[in-house]
Amino acid sequence: MMDTNDTGSERDNEFQATNLHDGWDEYQSKKIYQPRKIGVFRSLGFGVFSFFSISMQGLVGAWLLFFYTTFCGLSAGQGATIFLIGRVADAIASLFMGNMSDNIYKYKLGRIFGRRHIFILAAAPAVLFAITLWVTGMNYWYYLITYLITTVLMSVLQIPWETLPNEMTKDYNSRTLLSTTRMVIAGLGNMLAQFVPAQLFKFYPQTSPMPYLIMQVMFSVVTFVLILVTYHTTWDIS
Repeated sequence: MMDTNDTGSERDNEFQATNLHDGWDEYQSKKIYQPRKIGVFRSLGFGVFSFFSISMQGLVGAWLLFFYTTFCGLSAGQGATIFLIGRVADAIASLFMGNMSDNIYKYKLGRIFGRRHIFILAAAPAVLFAITLWVTGMNYWYYLITYLITTVLMSVLQIPWETLPNEMTKDYNSRTLLSTTRMVIAGLGNMLAQFVPAQLFKFYPQTSPMPYLIMQVMFSVVTFVLILVTYHTTWDIS
């Protein structure tokens, strides 16, 4: 006669195997979900992602309205409405991003690439889209759409990265190192966003739009590489 206790135990094990195992082990990226020691190198790897926002919005804030009104035939009012609509779209998109990032681990892509890191990886090609902002000879709708897309991408793809210090470590000193490194790199990046265009202006006449396009290409290409550095030197919490 079969022992009823053994049967009950077997049923419990089967229940746990069916309900608790959801495929995580098959798809979870061991590299993305593997905590490591946080030192200067890791902190730099985390911090260089700051160039993403600088490439997407730092140059925009400093030069884009002037570019619109000087080289694209837009009025100051049209340029202002583009920025206003972009802010509204940015706010709306940001409301949904946190929940999306928190829940994407339920899907295969989120487990393979990381629930935060999948968006960090997506930021690499996204930063190249900012180059479309600095094209002349287009109409108002072109500039509105390219600005909206750039603004929304910058906002939603940066939010998951900002959560990483709290996920990578519970140690206060390590978090401080990550945050401090980030602020230093962001400060240097903002200086470059002012310095590089100034140097380019020396080689082109004031009536040429080329310095603006060149500076965006430079920042976008460099940032593309730096984002990949961040992806490979940081990790998600499992």
